[in-house]
Amino acid sequence: MAQRLTAAKPITWRGKGDLLQCAWSLPVHGTWLVIDLWSGISGLLIALLSMEVHFYAVAAECDSNAREAAAACMPNLLHVDDVAKVRAVDFKGLIQKRKPRGILVGGEPLSG
Repeated sequence: MAQRLTAAKPITWRGKGDLLQCAWSLPVHGTWLVIDLWSGISGLLIALLSMEVHFYAVAAECDSNAREAAAACMPNLLHVDDVAKVRAVDFKGLIQKRKPRGILVGGEPLSG
């Protein structure tokens, strides 16, 4: 995963429909790294794109249908199929190369 992260591209919207456009944007400047744990169809990332945030992202999701849906709309999104595969050491190359302004970690596990 470390090599894929170092070569990562910013997240962009390539969905069939238009992305929600907000009349306002988040007062967040610079490039960010987003780590979306238990991401589902990556609603957090879609919201950030709608607010014009520039970011790289990794999404951890075990449901293959959710991963495929998110990948179809955001082809630069790096997916892992297990949260346990998200390791801090893998982000070193991306952080050194892209120098993000900050790191946002989000996600919510489903209670079962």
